[in-house]
Amino acid sequence: MEKYGYNDRVNGFYPVLGGGNPVGFGNPTGLTQKINEIYFSTIARGVYTFTPTQLADIFSIANQCPLAGGVSVYKARSLYAIVNDEAEYDDTGVCNALGMSMRKPQTDEVISKKVPVIYPNPANRELSVYCPDIEQKEALLSVYDLTGKRLMSVPLTQSNQKIALDRITKGIYLVQIISQGNLLLNEKLIVE
Repeated sequence: MEKYGYNDRVNGFYPVLGGGNPVGFGNPTGLTQKINEIYFSTIARGVYTFTPTQLADIFSIANQCPLAGGVSVYKARSLYAIVNDEAEYDDTGVCNALGMSMRKPQTDEVISKKVPVIYPNPANRELSVYCPDIEQKEALLSVYDLTGKRLMSVPLTQSNQKIALDRITKGIYLVQIISQGNLLLNEKLIVE
């Protein structure tokens, strides 16, 4: 049973991808800095209690969407477990409220549709792309970082194609497929 209301979890959090930042901490790097400061001033010194301010910061970060807050969210959750090891987190609800999608692996049913699909998402070293009827058209798949810088572009020549992600580091990216001046796909990609 959840101990916190849905509005408590969403209230005050803004999507990093949309140009906003998690309230009070700036960006995921700021979240990491805040959590590390708390850890090194407490647990690393053998202190297993937190000040009210530290606890509020931990709680705030732990209840964010991990897609927006990154690894810091999970670090905060491990610290919060010292205080409350029964806490539950609604990642799907919080991320959806931010316009981010916690995805399940794609299935053959989804792929059978006549729309472009990238999978798996999150991805590791390789991304599969399904783009129906692409053989007759020129299409380009581009990967952008969160600042809008294009990191790679790959021409799509087959309906089913695999793209190596060896030049992409872990993080959140934007993938676009453009064919004959038309945007066919505009989707967030998580690389683990």
